[in-house]
Amino acid sequence: MFSKLEKVVERFHELEKLLIDPAVMSDRSKVVEYNKEHSQMAPIVEKYTEYKKICKEIDESTEILQSNHEDLKEIVKEE
Repeated sequence: MFSKLEKVVERFHELEKLLIDPAVMSDRSKVVEYNKEHSQMAPIVEKYTEYKKICKEIDESTEILQSNHEDLKEIVKEE
């Protein structure tokens, strides 16, 4: 599942580059096609990016909680 999501993210970024390419911009049908595809992917990419950020925060918090830094543990527990 995550490999498919990574491919969607890659394609999303590829489309962003294509949409600013002067050669593509001169072809109205390509711009419409790429823009539509990009728009459809945007919510998926946004949610996946948010998911990855939350996972990273959880990992960092877990790491801090398992450390010997009592003051940092308290901060993490509050969050």
